[in-house]
Amino acid sequence: MNDDIRQEIADAYGIPATFAHRLVGETRKEMERDARSLAPFFREPPEHLSGGLSPEDTRFDPVEAVRAARRRKY
Repeated sequence: MNDDIRQEIADAYGIPATFAHRLVGETRKEMERDARSLAPFFREPPEHLSGGLSPEDTRFDPVEAVRAARRRKY
């Protein structure tokens, strides 16, 4: 019965079935609290992630970036 409850709670909070067994708590309320704390880690990633540079950006000069960094440091 506890496994069924864990799975139900995991489904409700968007936690994958393979992680349902990791929900802890003696009561449903405690397991739901645990699920709420885990849920943010299983959100869908944004559609477009960017590290700051794109292949289309031809203005970036790595040599100049190093020179600028050295100027700022010294």
